[in-house]
Amino acid sequence: RYRAPVVPVMSVIAAVAVLEVVRSIRYRKVRSIVIISVIFLGVALLSSLPGPFPAEKANYEAELYYAAAGTLKRRNRPDEAVTYYRKALELERNYTEAYYNLANTYAAIGKLQKAIGHYREALDLKPESAMIHGNLAFYLVRQGRLEQAVKHYKEALRIKPDSGRIACDLGRTYAQLERFDLAIESLNKALLLKPDYAQAHSYLAQIYRQKGKPDLAREHFEEAIRLQNKPFPQLRDKTDIIEY
Repeated sequence: RYRAPVVPVMSVIAAVAVLEVVRSIRYRKVRSIVIISVIFLGVALLSSLPGPFPAEKANYEAELYYAAAGTLKRRNRPDEAVTYYRKALELERNYTEAYYNLANTYAAIGKLQKAIGHYREALDLKPESAMIHGNLAFYLVRQGRLEQAVKHYKEALRIKPDSGRIACDLGRTYAQLERFDLAIESLNKALLLKPDYAQAHSYLAQIYRQKGKPDLAREHFEEAIRLQNKPFPQLRDKTDIIEY
């Protein structure tokens, strides 16, 4: 009775393992076959031991559903992954990683409002996560909610002040709000933290061009090309952004 609720989860994991074995046999990956076989036998032996076990509680089941969801997501089956992430959250309401990865999955299939909602739930549980603040800010930008995005990028940078990427993203968002002085300040900070950051040079070039400073624009544009060997696309509108 302890293991019955996780049978569907184990079935998914077992099916994926079988597919990996078949693929490994096809390509003669002996090491992979051995590793998968050992894992399979280990799981089978542990499952056959008499119970009950202290670990076999709701949180244990939640972790299995979470693992199955990750497997389904990697297999490009996001709708099924969503179902398993939600099941994990039914079993463990304080599962930060499940909220975060459910949000990522919704974002990947274009359901941004649902993604944003679950990022916020993850932040309620882990408010000092720069990564969650950063991802939430990125998708707020995608929805044109730039003021809210700035708030979360600033929080992310407060938590992780040595991140050139976050400083660059904040600068880019300020530029989209046409707050060019703040944008320049943030982008220069990004370059102090990461001097070879081509994106930051590209954004600075665009800002200086809009401010009527062609010499500075050319300097940063040429540096961006030198670092990346190709020009970056211009920011055409509020949704023209770099993946976080």
